[in-house]
Amino acid sequence: MILFIGILLFLILIYYLYISNKKIVNERVIFSPLLNESYYINDKDDKLISDIQLSLNKRDNLYTIKDNKLYKKNKIVCELISI
Repeated sequence: MILFIGILLFLILIYYLYISNKKIVNERVIFSPLLNESYYINDKDDKLISDIQLSLNKRDNLYTIKDNKLYKKNKIVCELISI
C-alpha cells in the first residue's frame, strides 16, 4: 500500500512539473538597428529569432518592423512589445 501511494505521488509530481513547464513564456529581445529600438518577441523558436535578428542587422528587408508588428515579405509574423 505504501509503495502504491509513493508511485502515485511520484506520478503526480511528474505531471505537475510537465504542466508547469508549459506555462513558461519564451520571451526574447530583438534589436532593430534601423529604428534604433529593442522589442520583446514571444513564443518563437531560437532559430527563427536568430534569422530575424540577422535580417534586421543586414537590412535586407526580408523582415521589417512597422508599428510594433514584425513583417516577413509584407505579411505579419507577430506582434512585438516595444521596450
